[in-house]
Amino acid sequence: MSHLSFVNWNIRVGTGKVAVDRCVSRLTARGWVGTHSVAEVLCRRGEGDTPWEPALAALAGLFGQHTGGRARVVLSNSLVRYAVLPGNLVLAGAEEERIFLMHRFRQLYGEASAGWQMRCEHALADRARLASAVDGRFISALGGLLRAAQIGHYSLVPALAETLGRYRSRLDRPNAWLVSHDDGTLCVTRWHNWEWMAARSLRGDTGWRTALPAVLAREECLHDAPSAADTVFIDAGDDDGELPTLPGWTVVPLRAHEETE
Repeated sequence: MSHLSFVNWNIRVGTGKVAVDRCVSRLTARGWVGTHSVAEVLCRRGEGDTPWEPALAALAGLFGQHTGGRARVVLSNSLVRYAVLPGNLVLAGAEEERIFLMHRFRQLYGEASAGWQMRCEHALADRARLASAVDGRFISALGGLLRAAQIGHYSLVPALAETLGRYRSRLDRPNAWLVSHDDGTLCVTRWHNWEWMAARSLRGDTGWRTALPAVLAREECLHDAPSAADTVFIDAGDDDGELPTLPGWTVVPLRAHEETE
């Protein structure tokens, strides 16, 4: 590859599907020109496979003989676990925060959380913060695969973080729900007075629209707030179906707004 060109990979990895967009940008007499090569493959999990092994095998196949460049990898919510870390002003330094974070995930997910790599958003210590965790074995195997493809610079982004960043200007209600559906997973989050209250992922098959009112009602009981949140933002990234019917809630489709711009 010439020094007058560079390669960017946009990759989305899930347990059910892997998608790759390889963009090669070249400097020409007309300026920088980019060409895209897009591909995706469905994953089939065999007996004895971890949830992510077929995804990495599929990604290796999509790389083929193409190597080098930089990558941005979005991890579908099927591969990520979320938690809300309560505000705590008494934590003294990074080590105490790490222990607090591990304890929170152990509370929610039990001993299965051992070996997970955990991250927490940067915010004031007295505010609840959003945290994520991914199987450390998957992170290690993915890093090895990317290095084998000579991709030395890459970022890993949980799908929920991508959604929040992409639509931050539209998430304009102080009390609301955000529901994301992708890769057979329903990610349900809620905030009150701009502070996180709940975040977790559930199985979300093709009947998720019908089940959503009951899911939200149950979550509302589990995470009671001084006032109800009547707005539900919907991000159905890999789903072109109709919006769910939610009596008593105002449904705001994020992708529909994007497509009209």
